[in-house]
Amino acid sequence: MAKDTNHNSYRLMIAGLVVGWLGVCCLSTYWLNTSRQQAQENAEAVAENIALSLENFLHMHFEVTDRILRQAAADFRQETGGAFSPSAFSKKLGQLQQLLPDNVGIRGSNEHGDVIYGVDLPEGNPLNNADRKFFKEAKNSSALVFALPLKSRVTTSWVLPVVLSLQRSDGSFGGVVYVNTAIKTIADAFESVKVGKQGSIVLFDADRRVYLRFPVPPKTHDEEVLYFGSPELKSIVAAGKSEAVFQSTSTIDGVRRTAALRQIGNYPLYVLIGLGKDEYLAEWHRDVRIHVSFLLLLLASAAIFAVVLKRSWRKREESLQKILLKEEELERSIAALSSSEQRFRTLTEGLPLMSWVADAHRNAQFFSRQATEFAGCPMASLIENNGWINYVHPDDRSRLLEAWHLVKDSGAIYQTQCRVKRHDGVWRVIEVRGLPQRSSEGEIVAWVGCNYDVTEREEALAERAAAREIAESATLAKSAFLANMSHEIRTPMNGILGLAHLMRRGSVTPLQAQQLDKIAASGKHLLSVINDILDLSKIEAGKFVLVEEDFALDDLVREISDIIGDSIRAKGLSLVVDMADMPQFLHGDSTRLRQALVNYLSNALKFTAHGTITFNGSVLEASEKDYLIRY
Repeated sequence: MAKDTNHNSYRLMIAGLVVGWLGVCCLSTYWLNTSRQQAQENAEAVAENIALSLENFLHMHFEVTDRILRQAAADFRQETGGAFSPSAFSKKLGQLQQLLPDNVGIRGSNEHGDVIYGVDLPEGNPLNNADRKFFKEAKNSSALVFALPLKSRVTTSWVLPVVLSLQRSDGSFGGVVYVNTAIKTIADAFESVKVGKQGSIVLFDADRRVYLRFPVPPKTHDEEVLYFGSPELKSIVAAGKSEAVFQSTSTIDGVRRTAALRQIGNYPLYVLIGLGKDEYLAEWHRDVRIHVSFLLLLLASAAIFAVVLKRSWRKREESLQKILLKEEELERSIAALSSSEQRFRTLTEGLPLMSWVADAHRNAQFFSRQATEFAGCPMASLIENNGWINYVHPDDRSRLLEAWHLVKDSGAIYQTQCRVKRHDGVWRVIEVRGLPQRSSEGEIVAWVGCNYDVTEREEALAERAAAREIAESATLAKSAFLANMSHEIRTPMNGILGLAHLMRRGSVTPLQAQQLDKIAASGKHLLSVINDILDLSKIEAGKFVLVEEDFALDDLVREISDIIGDSIRAKGLSLVVDMADMPQFLHGDSTRLRQALVNYLSNALKFTAHGTITFNGSVLEASEKDYLIRY
């Protein structure tokens, strides 16, 4: 009957282990699914924020280009109403070119495609654009034309022409005007965004023609056409969506990515950010391997536990103890699994910056949407009469001016901090950075910069400094207290040791002499403990030094036995000292060795209920100067 009961208990225990392991599997599966979903959501949010930031950058760039081209077209139409002068029109294009420091140049061609308008034109026969695709497209359209990348025949660098048709005052076709945007300018902006080794950034149009892709593939032909073939992208563009988030496999490199797409303003251009799925799920894949290894280890542990439990079932108490130990191990493993979940962090949302543009005299010309939302007013209010200065704290305005005077002529990086009022009236600490934009002659014509909100960082630095000061004061107070108390105790203890020594020199019985020796040994040990307390202060001050002196090992062992012997005998135990084959004399810090060995014997006394405590030592290694001893 008892045997059947044991078998039933064993079966119930095995069933419980199986259920527990399955429960841990379910918990692990749920956590991994949740973690994967969170990683996917974070990747989508990061892709959307990067796409939004690049869309703002490209939209601002193309919008400025658009306005300048339309101004040039209006000037052409007006001048052709009278005596038209190509040189006068070229001069106006040169003036407009000063407003486009990031572009290769602005030029124009007549109705035959001859490039005769603009500055810095090559000498000799004019270049002809009649065979260019963008000339043919612009000739038949009054809208802005974004040409495919080509190699400039003037600068030999790769450019992206933005083209607009020129109409005479009578409405006839008079040629085209175009701005060559350096491909490197856009490529540098793409490269500054961290999308990982498998990530990609693509600029393409409504016909899915690729204008620029990062990483940048080599260009071999002018106006080379490369199409996006992803079915997901086809359906999104065909539906006329201006923004979307989707997953697809690239037809260019075959990489599976999570992509965020945004249309650049109202222009027929799109920017697409792709994050490699294998990259942003790398941490999750590592966790899967860890979880699988953990579950297999847990299963193996449970199997071993079951075998051990079956063999030792008759020793019920011992078996129950083993079960408790296994359950504690399982609980620690689950706790470790839960704590590992906290190591995961979400990626930051986008690029939290406020960009601005100012002329060479610090007169504001443009503020980004983030800046206007921060101030809670339209851009015109910030630009007009430099109204942005009214949002800067009065005490910090002189700092801005001083920083400006330091860099306005040298063209160094403009960097400072100031307090700026947010739209809700709260003063925030803002870090300001600006870079000069130079003309072809090297003259500073504008400043471009961005502002960062660093309020939380500055507050954290101040709190950390205050906490460090409090901790240092507390440490000094503790050290002073320990030193004072230790000195107060040491004085009477030295008196006790002195009296014991005087009594020992008098006429005493052997028993009294033995008792006085124990008092002296215990007093010396207590005095060494007091010295340890003083050593704490020395350690914290970095002044603790080990004492090196010759001492007899037998005397040290005898003192230790006298200190702990009465306590061992009072508990009904016996102490066996075995120091055979040990060196008679040693060189080192005997006080620290005594402390360590007394601690060993005290622990043995604490955890020994009956029997004998053996105190032995052996030499593991020996050289001419050193011993390696195990106690």
